[in-house]
Amino acid sequence: MKWFWIILGLVGAIALVIAFQPPRAAKTDPSATQDVDAAIQAMESSGPKPAPATPKAAPQQPAPATTPAPSPAPTSDALVKELMTDRATDASKPLAKEATQAPAKVEGELLKDGLDRTIANATVKPGQLVRTPEGAIVADGKWTIRGAGTEQNPYVIPWELLTSAMDTYQPRAQLKDIPQRIAFLDGKRVRIEGYIIFPLIAQQVDQFLVTFNQWDGCCIGVPPSAYDAIEVNLASSIPLTRRHSLLFGGVEGVLHVAPLLSEGWIYGLYAMDDASLKLEF
Repeated sequence: MKWFWIILGLVGAIALVIAFQPPRAAKTDPSATQDVDAAIQAMESSGPKPAPATPKAAPQQPAPATTPAPSPAPTSDALVKELMTDRATDASKPLAKEATQAPAKVEGELLKDGLDRTIANATVKPGQLVRTPEGAIVADGKWTIRGAGTEQNPYVIPWELLTSAMDTYQPRAQLKDIPQRIAFLDGKRVRIEGYIIFPLIAQQVDQFLVTFNQWDGCCIGVPPSAYDAIEVNLASSIPLTRRHSLLFGGVEGVLHVAPLLSEGWIYGLYAMDDASLKLEF
């Protein structure tokens, strides 16, 4: 048993010596090394020498895309100059005919009719009424009134003449001038054509509205205003058989310029008495 441990110790010592022994360099033949060196020198001396390596140029980077510089914002002086230029250009343009021209001069008799009328909540503003040699009346060079204002030959008036009252008469805006051309018609017998609006519930009617625009009271047409509607009182009542139809007809009667106001708001301007109606189907 003793010899077993002695032999095992020797084997371990030998193994440690072998493990820690440095490796031996491989033996080379000096003559072989010399032969290789001589061959390399012969090749270098006989062949062309390679050109020295030149450093590669760095690849050119593409120039960054340039964006046009934004135009400088106009200064306040530039804006003022631009506005003044625009206004000068607009001023050189001809204005609307109504704004640039005075009432056309009409040859005939200058009338003062209408200036003597008293209209509640209004002041009559003088205008130009001229009776031409043919017998027609030209109002302010724009509107022509034909007829004599009698029952046999009433004045025939256009809606545009009546609606022109809104230019100078708007009580809510403190405009209270009734043009002479409108005051002239007060108390005169006239004839006008328009759309007829009857009351909804009635078997016989003696009142209705005649309007410039058609309106069915709900969905079709344009509701009337104080300037484009006349409240009509018939001389005698008529039976109502076509209540919901959009009727058109001619109305004759005595016209009154009678503003109907409530707290400055205008609800009516024209009324007609002793009227007759002729419907067109």
